[in-house]
Amino acid sequence: MTSPPAHSGPRTFVVIGETHLASYVCASLRDGHTVHHLPAPDDQEFRSALAVARLSPSAPTIVTIFDRTVADELTRLLPQCEVTSPADLVARVSPLQPRGPYRT
Repeated sequence: MTSPPAHSGPRTFVVIGETHLASYVCASLRDGHTVHHLPAPDDQEFRSALAVARLSPSAPTIVTIFDRTVADELTRLLPQCEVTSPADLVARVSPLQPRGPYRT
């Protein structure tokens, strides 16, 4: 997996899902960044998130999906989409927020 590009200043993230990993990612990013958490998005919210990714090819999209067919389809439709494992995602988020993961 490649390292995320260096950015200065706050960034905006959309996290979809109600797993422990999604909570960890949100908590890790909240201090200093804008985080929109969609724990159980309805169809319209999910489609909106995909539309933004489709219309904004410079926005990196990182997903964890266990269904290989869905993962392949996402990377075909969204060239900037990177499918990763939960462990790799945690490793990627950690440098963005060096303090403990479960802060509110």
